[in-house]
Amino acid sequence: MFSQLFTNLGDFFTSLWDWLSNLWESIKSIPSSIWELFKEGLIWLFVPEENYFNNKVEEFKTALNEKIPYQTYLQSLKDIESITDVTGDTDDITLGIDLKNYSILDKITINMNKFIDFSIFSKFKPTWYSWVRVVVYIGLVLYNVNEAVKFFNGFGAVSGSIRDISTGLSSTNSNKESGKK
Repeated sequence: MFSQLFTNLGDFFTSLWDWLSNLWESIKSIPSSIWELFKEGLIWLFVPEENYFNNKVEEFKTALNEKIPYQTYLQSLKDIESITDVTGDTDDITLGIDLKNYSILDKITINMNKFIDFSIFSKFKPTWYSWVRVVVYIGLVLYNVNEAVKFFNGFGAVSGSIRDISTGLSSTNSNKESGKK
């Protein structure tokens, strides 16, 4: 009877120990569960769905093409390019300028092939074209910003103000002159 009592008592404490161990493990896992829940919430809040940005770009292109049919213009430019390719018209830079039968005071005559040599420019044509594009684009941006400022303010950022500032100067000068009297 005592052995049965000790066995039952031992089983009770073993099950009580297992229950307390499980409770302790559950309590220890609460901070990591909270952290995982917080992390999942941030991901849900800030990380967009797959292909989100690609879809937005396509929506923007579609809306832009409805308002301004730029695809038609691009296709027209491609057609013009293909026509120039068929006719043999190329973008090659003339490699040189010849100076033939150039007379100075009818005493000196100059005959010179490739008086000015442009071969260096044809070698670096993509670089030169890129630089020209950058300068033109910057100029266009500055021009359009100036026009927008002119539209909103009545005068451009470059052209200056049409307001008369001489009244402020004359009142300052008249105060100085009155002090001299």
